[in-house]
Amino acid sequence: MNYTTNATAIPVATFSDGSQAITINRYGKGYGIAYAFFPGFHYTRSANWDTGQADGEPSKGTALPYRWGKLQRDIITAPAKIANTPRPITLTQNGKILEVVEACLLESDKGIAIVLLNWSDTPAHVPIKNLTITLNNSATDVPIGSLISSAQGNIVTPKLTTTAQPPFTITLSQLDYVDVIMIDTSPHLVRTETVNLSGVIESNGNMSVVDVSPFHIIGGHLSIYRTSPQNLPLPQVLAAEIVDNQIQHAVSLEAYWDTINQGFSVTDLAEIITGNNPISNILNDTVSSITHILLYNGSPEVLQLNIVLAMTIRYSP
Repeated sequence: MNYTTNATAIPVATFSDGSQAITINRYGKGYGIAYAFFPGFHYTRSANWDTGQADGEPSKGTALPYRWGKLQRDIITAPAKIANTPRPITLTQNGKILEVVEACLLESDKGIAIVLLNWSDTPAHVPIKNLTITLNNSATDVPIGSLISSAQGNIVTPKLTTTAQPPFTITLSQLDYVDVIMIDTSPHLVRTETVNLSGVIESNGNMSVVDVSPFHIIGGHLSIYRTSPQNLPLPQVLAAEIVDNQIQHAVSLEAYWDTINQGFSVTDLAEIITGNNPISNILNDTVSSITHILLYNGSPEVLQLNIVLAMTIRYSP
């Protein structure tokens, strides 16, 4: 093989015989990096393929390779790091970047797909728990409230986007070998309204304020504010599944006080909610198909209502 020598090229790595393996050279406003070998080929050969073949040929393997060479990986990614190329996706676990999980970003007018491949570094494949996925930039318009899901049915948090612009941070409960995180930007059924409610709720009685049956709620937000008088007690807000006018499951939603508006805002709704059921006194009830939002009066006295209810509810068949 004939080599062309460039006097301005700086060798940064050599072979055992002293010949140049990697050189770097100024080019315009950047650098040109030349390899006298094939980095991708050597990275492929650095892994343990467990092929069972005498020649160790990777293409004959039946199991995922593991223990990929960090040195070979660093050589491949060096140009991007030198150029400070932003990562479209960052994958971390407990704040540590995961280098052996591959992420591929796919975008269309229907939404975003993030394909995840877990190239485990251990012979006994170990699923990754609580993987944090940060989408740093995107060319796709993502409306607030776009539905986030896992193709494998794993738990994702949050289930709806809360901002319109990246970065978006998503937590995946578990990544085994492969999964696809989908952000669906297509229109969903959304109900947004503000209503004034007055009247009474009898002791241990309830009032339905949202009914999406035969559909079910997949997310949203609900806020309640007192109008007057300010000293009136507020009802509990329940997410419920009602079938044939019978409450199958109900869970009291956690709320935080809004001292400025003298009311309180219920936490964001989710597709599945677990918690206390004050109607049946079940401490750990689960509503997996929310059809109704109820106001409940658990006190021994009649509850006088004089409130404003503001809500954004997302629901699906």
